[in-house]
Amino acid sequence: MDSILEKKCVLMIAYYFPPGGGVGVQRSLKFAKYLPEMRWHPVVLTTEIPLGIMRDSMLKKEIALDTTVSRVQPLFSTARCFSPIRDLISRLFCVCMVPDAILPWVYPAARAGRKLIDEKGILAIYSTSPPHSSHLVGYVLKKKTGIPWVADFRDAWLADPDRNRSFHNRLRAKTIEGWQEKIVIEKADKIITVSEAIKKDFLFRYPKVIKDKLIVIPNGYDPDDFENLKHHYYPKFTFVLTSSMSKQNRSPQPLLEGVRILLSQNPEMRNGFQIFLVGPHTKEQEDFLVQHRLKGIIRMIGEVSHKAALTFQANADVNVFIYNGPSDGRSSQMMSGKILEYIGSGSPILAIAPPDSASFNLVKNLRLGKAVSPDSPENIAITMRQMISMGKTKVNLPLNELEQFHRRILTKKLASTLEELVKGRG
Repeated sequence: MDSILEKKCVLMIAYYFPPGGGVGVQRSLKFAKYLPEMRWHPVVLTTEIPLGIMRDSMLKKEIALDTTVSRVQPLFSTARCFSPIRDLISRLFCVCMVPDAILPWVYPAARAGRKLIDEKGILAIYSTSPPHSSHLVGYVLKKKTGIPWVADFRDAWLADPDRNRSFHNRLRAKTIEGWQEKIVIEKADKIITVSEAIKKDFLFRYPKVIKDKLIVIPNGYDPDDFENLKHHYYPKFTFVLTSSMSKQNRSPQPLLEGVRILLSQNPEMRNGFQIFLVGPHTKEQEDFLVQHRLKGIIRMIGEVSHKAALTFQANADVNVFIYNGPSDGRSSQMMSGKILEYIGSGSPILAIAPPDSASFNLVKNLRLGKAVSPDSPENIAITMRQMISMGKTKVNLPLNELEQFHRRILTKKLASTLEELVKGRG
């Protein structure tokens, strides 16, 4: 087996990385896991206490022992401040820092990155967002060293459907933040997006960008994640939603309304199914369950580790995905890593998402389950009844369709991109 010294090194700028948890760390974690198989040694530049996500220390077990991980703290962090002060400063950061509250991390990260480039013989730079400040680190290092740079967009930037559209944010988009995005798109040697919709948006807004510079590497699932999970048989038909339900566009309200309508029309079904809502939620959502006598049917589990979330998914009869985004076309870019992770469970998917979204069309085109608009709780109720009546089934995708979402296969695409850039430079 080749030694580390014989492998090519890539600097991976990933602000979200274990022990940080949640969906946002999975893409970088899996790239770091599988790149060594393709003779690329990841040198990860990240932070110790990432803002805005839970800690999931179990994920650190997936990081190879010989993987270099450099953890850099921002110039100023609110993590250790007294809670009320931390909340106030965090809000001020969100307003004043452009493009995001992670901006104080850019300078020390760029300084540490330059040192790693010199020490490790880095041949390529990879940065991933959000947070988009990570790309500013990549830009600085590209400018200082000339090393090929790949900018990876897990979500869109200015066109992100989740983006706040207040006057302040629209002004930022037309001034400094718009300039930042333009610099990244123009100066990166390769731009990776997770969906064709994001790629098309960049091509539309930056027509001078060469098409060959933009490639799509979608999110996916790792079969290893579903091994050795505890299996539990639920007598009742079981729906599972794993999501950050406290976010406006991820609210389970369309599902809750659908359940309310389903039971008002079919009261005999009250004891025939159950729903687990796994992830952060709001008091208003809890109050809705009490008001409509749904607590016995719908259980709110709260935030759990990634492995625990996968266990819920693996034991579900139907995994539910919800995205209630804007109806102005921006939702077409929505391709959540969560819905692709669901594929690994083998259970049917109920996608409650705008009909123009990539997630809606993925479920529909690959026959992964049912897709319905969040604007129609009546249709959600009908669809749920149909899925319950079909009984406990599994989705059996052909191997060629399944493999395209395997994290190892997707990492090969990244490795090929890095090889192309290094050879081109030589």
